[in-house]
Amino acid sequence: MSRAAPVRPKGFHTAVRAHQVLGEKTCESRFKALHRTQPTTLVGRRKELDLLLDRWDLAKDGEGQIVWLSGEAGIGKSRLLQALQQQLGADGGHRLMAYQSSPERSASALHPVIAQLEYAAGFLPWDDSLQKLAKLEALLQRDVQAASEFVPLFASLLGLPAAGHRPTPDLTPAQRSAKTLEALVLHLEACAARLPVLLIFEDLHWADPTSIELFGMLVERVRHVAILAVLTFRPDFVPPWTRTGHVTLLSLNRLDRRDAADLAERVAGGKPLPAELVDRILFRADGVPLFIEELTRLVLESELITETVDRYVLHGSMPDTAIPTTLRGSLMARLDRAASAKEVAQLAACIGRVFSHEMLAATSTLEPDALRAALDQLSNNQLIDRSGLPSAQVHVFRHALVQEAAYQSLPKTRRRELHARIADVVEARFPDIIAHQPEWLAHHHAEAGHVGRASECLLDAARHAKSSYALREAAAHLEKCIAVLQDAPVHRCG
Repeated sequence: MSRAAPVRPKGFHTAVRAHQVLGEKTCESRFKALHRTQPTTLVGRRKELDLLLDRWDLAKDGEGQIVWLSGEAGIGKSRLLQALQQQLGADGGHRLMAYQSSPERSASALHPVIAQLEYAAGFLPWDDSLQKLAKLEALLQRDVQAASEFVPLFASLLGLPAAGHRPTPDLTPAQRSAKTLEALVLHLEACAARLPVLLIFEDLHWADPTSIELFGMLVERVRHVAILAVLTFRPDFVPPWTRTGHVTLLSLNRLDRRDAADLAERVAGGKPLPAELVDRILFRADGVPLFIEELTRLVLESELITETVDRYVLHGSMPDTAIPTTLRGSLMARLDRAASAKEVAQLAACIGRVFSHEMLAATSTLEPDALRAALDQLSNNQLIDRSGLPSAQVHVFRHALVQEAAYQSLPKTRRRELHARIADVVEARFPDIIAHQPEWLAHHHAEAGHVGRASECLLDAARHAKSSYALREAAAHLEKCIAVLQDAPVHRCG
C-alpha cells in the first residue's frame, strides 16, 4: 500500500524554518504545547507548590529527586504542574521533558517515550524517513557526546530504517531491549549534565510495562543527577518501586470550602457570585477543582444570572435542576451548548485524548472551514487545547474526563460507526500507523466489531512487541486478541 507524496502547505519552507529556529522555546515538549490555554490562578495548593519548588532546588544542586504525585481525576495534578513550570519561568535555565500516557496506549511499549522523542526532534507529518533520521541525529548530537552509539538504537525504537546510514549492532532482542533502556537513561543523564531537567510523566496508571521499567531504572539512577522527576497517577495505582530518601509521595486532597469558593470567584473573573449559587456549586462539586470550574463556567454561560458592574445577580429563584449533579453532566451540558461542535468532539473522543488535525480532517465529513469553526468553538469553550503549525496542528481534550464525557454521550451504534470510519481511513491513508502502531488500529477495528481485522492487527502488534523483547506488551496483545475473539458473535447453522 503506497501513500501519495505529501503536498507542502502554503508557506511550508518559512514555517519549517520558523519551527527549526524557535526550537526548544516553543516546542520543548508536548506538555507545554498541549497546555496553551491560560488556566485559572492556582488555589489552595501553595504548600504543595512550595514542596515541589524545594525539591527543584535540591535537584538543581545535583541531588536528584522523584515526586510521586497522587490524586483522583479532576483534583488538579496537571494544574499544579503548570504552576510549577510557570514559577520556574521560561528563562532557559532548565529543560522540560514531558511524557503522557493514555488508556489507548497502555500496551504500546515505550509509547510516551517515543512521542516525546519525536516531538523533541521536531518531526513533522510530511517528513520522510531520511528527514526524520537527520532530525534524530541532530537531537542526539546536541544532547549526547557519543551520539553515534545511540542512533541505531533510537532509530529502531522510532521505526526508522537506520541501516545503510549507521551500522546496526548485532544484538538479540533481549540485548537490544536492555541496551535501548540503558541508552534512554544515559540520554536523560546527558541532558541533565547540560541543564537541570524537569521531567514530568502524567497518568502513570496508564503506562505500558516497559515505560514503567524504564522509569524504575531512573528512580535508582537519579540520586546524583540534576533531575526533578514528577510522576502523576490516580490513587488506585501503586508505584512498583521502593520509596527511598530521594522519593517523596505527595497526595492532593479536595479543596476546603474557602478555597473552593475562591476558585469559583476567580473563574467568574473576580466578581462575586450570588451566595445561593455558590452554595449550590460547592455542594455539587464537593471540593473537586475541575468540577468547580466546569459548574461555574456553565452558570456563567446560562441565563440564570446577569453581570453588573461589580457582581453577578441571580434571576429569581434557582430550580434544583439548574446545576448538574455530576461532572459528566456538567461537561455534557457545556457540549450541548456547543451544538455545532458536539459531533466533532464526539468523533475526536473516538480517536483519543490527543488527536492530530490531519487525522480528524481525514475522518470528518465536514468541509475544512466548518471543521475549523467547530474546533474554534471547542477551544473557546475551553474543552480542547491546540498547538503547532496550522498545517501540523495537534489538539488535546483539556482533561481526560472531557474526552470521556464526549465519548460516553454517543449511542453504541454511533460509536461503532465512528470507530469503523477511523479504521477504514487509517487502512486507506495512513500506512505508517498500520506498520508501526497496529495495536492502535486494532482498538478501532475491535470497537467497530471488525473481529477478524482486529485480531490480525493484535497478532501483528504481538509479533512487533516480541521482536523488541517487550514480552509483557506482547502478552497483553495476545490476551486482547483472545478476548476479541471470545466476544465475537457466534453464527450457527440451521
